[in-house]
Amino acid sequence: MTTDRPHTRDAHPGSDAAWREELVLALRARDVDGARIGEVLAEVDEHCRASGEDAAEAFGDPAAYAAARTVDELDPSDRSPRRSPSVRQAVAHLPSLLGLLLVVACAGRTTVPVTVGWLLAAALYPVAATLVVHVVLDAALTGRSRRGLVVAWALLTATSVAALAAVLLLPGVLVTLPRTVALVGGGTLLVAGALVATRSAVRSPDADVVSRPWDDPADVRRRNVRAGVLAAWLLPAMAVVGYAGLTALDAALPG
Repeated sequence: MTTDRPHTRDAHPGSDAAWREELVLALRARDVDGARIGEVLAEVDEHCRASGEDAAEAFGDPAAYAAARTVDELDPSDRSPRRSPSVRQAVAHLPSLLGLLLVVACAGRTTVPVTVGWLLAAALYPVAATLVVHVVLDAALTGRSRRGLVVAWALLTATSVAALAAVLLLPGVLVTLPRTVALVGGGTLLVAGALVATRSAVRSPDADVVSRPWDDPADVRRRNVRAGVLAAWLLPAMAVVGYAGLTALDAALPG
């Protein structure tokens, strides 16, 4: 059964789009689920349509509005902001990241030297990802999204510089792998990680897409599963693209 919603907009004017994006991010940072976020957006749409105001005029700063809604609706014991993933959770993805680096390193080589600097560089990225998530969520809570993006980019840039320095300054080789061994080993780590994540996404999806109150729950779950599966296969896809691109570049270069 479908429900007609003639008074709700499916598309928003450009002037309101940024406000709504900041509201969604701020609500996510406060651990509000996708279904409830959809309800809040629908309420905002209904009010703006009836009053003729835009969202900023009607509700003010999106971060402050998100804070007011969560404080009003949550139990006192459940008012803490959303906690970003811990370093332990980020490190859980390290095998897949190592697989990615192994596969990409095979492009144009007959052997792959695994150095101390190479392993240290690989370990830096999960830690950096955790810090970036902390920064983005804190920025959403305080209404400083632009500043948060600047800091996030600065962190990623600093991580890349540190990773490059580690590779250059710590060249000691721990083991040298034949290209076939490195390619198979890296591919195995990637596929194994993706299969585990896919199984988890299908059985109990972590993804929580924003859904409107009248959306079909079964359809919402399918979208959550789809989002989880896509995320699970992101690193393998990046490995294929990186390997193919570097192989093509190596073939195109003289000598």
